[in-house]
Amino acid sequence: MTLNVLTSAGPVARSLRIVTSAPNAFLALPVPNPYYPEVSCAGIGGGYPEYLPVARNADGLLNSCDQPAPAGSEVTLFLNGISPGAHTVTLENPGPVVVAGFDPDMFGLWKLRVRVSTSDVFAVIQPLIDGTPLRESGLALFFRN
Repeated sequence: MTLNVLTSAGPVARSLRIVTSAPNAFLALPVPNPYYPEVSCAGIGGGYPEYLPVARNADGLLNSCDQPAPAGSEVTLFLNGISPGAHTVTLENPGPVVVAGFDPDMFGLWKLRVRVSTSDVFAVIQPLIDGTPLRESGLALFFRN
């Protein structure tokens, strides 16, 4: 597809590549973040290239090291860049996908509810949409026992 733009310097044409799907998560902050060292939770997750997604615990609070989800509870993540239609959603790391699909209240927004059974306080998940990983290398979630 070609995009034609009229600028003050004259017309400019640029080629655009259109893909049917480019799934990715809404992110809060990378872990660890030099500007927000508290995100690493005193070493939990430190040194890993994971990302902190915008995720809600079952109680509605944002999942973070300060607000971890109870182990075995559901955490809801938000994704975009997924084409309409039926998709297969799995997790590369252990944990069942509870619900996946478009949020009926938000155009183009996917909600992905996962339950990660873990005894650890830090888990990294990698959702696969039709076998394709998200753009992010891994998503960090925090839990408490």
